[in-house]
Amino acid sequence: MRNLLVLVVSSLVAVAAWGDDPAGEKSAKPRVSTALPSQFWKTRPRRRDTPLREENITDLEIAEVEAEMQSLFPGAVVYVSAVTTGCPCEDGPECTDLVWSVATLGDRSRGVALSRIDGLWQVGPLQQWWLEYDAMWAAYRTSRKRGGDADRISYVELRERIAEHQARFPACVEKSVRDLAVNEDVAAR
Repeated sequence: MRNLLVLVVSSLVAVAAWGDDPAGEKSAKPRVSTALPSQFWKTRPRRRDTPLREENITDLEIAEVEAEMQSLFPGAVVYVSAVTTGCPCEDGPECTDLVWSVATLGDRSRGVALSRIDGLWQVGPLQQWWLEYDAMWAAYRTSRKRGGDADRISYVELRERIAEHQARFPACVEKSVRDLAVNEDVAAR
């Protein structure tokens, strides 16, 4: 029993020492994780089907959506969902509506939420942030598959890029029109 206790205590000391800095001092840089906090994941754009806009999408708007999607995914076939009213607050108070579009090229598809900001369909600040986040991970994965070390992105570099990117997350300036209407409706009950 005593041998088991000595083994357990020795293991705990070894594990604790393993995490220490070799010089015996803590690093000046705080440790950064590649994991995003849950409040970020809750904002990830996804298809939504309600509340539908009273007038669905027009032919002119379809052309705008297709042009925006072609700029992101040249040559892709574009599918467009129904238009929903209201936007996440991160897209700003000028955003009135959202549409979910899917670009398909060969056997690959990618969905993107386009925002109607100042009367134009475009990639909003929130969706742009997520596209950049996904691009960082794609660059990291691609660099790991290549043979040469010159272009390889280290995990430490990826963590630093993600920390910098988190700092640029679009902040909510004002509540969206839909959020205000919902809050007023709840308060009236």
